[in-house]
Amino acid sequence: MNGCKCEAIHMRVVVKGKYDKGSAEVVYNRRSDAFTALKRYNNVLLDGKPMKIEIVGTNSELPVTARANVSAMNRQRKRTFVMTIN
Repeated sequence: MNGCKCEAIHMRVVVKGKYDKGSAEVVYNRRSDAFTALKRYNNVLLDGKPMKIEIVGTNSELPVTARANVSAMNRQRKRTFVMTIN
């Protein structure tokens, strides 16, 4: 992408509940975007459960687009949250 040598920032998103558990890893190419998402989404409810978000590391060899799929079983219904950042 536009010749930018970016370092990928990894963020872990975890949702835990009595009957459902889910997790995802989101990869950002700018540290500031990762921390903005951390501040905005940490403890926000997803399917009635708070998301726990943490920065877990960096890796410059991973792709620069961020993708997250968070799936959770809510009784008999599967719900999916998808976030894409370019």
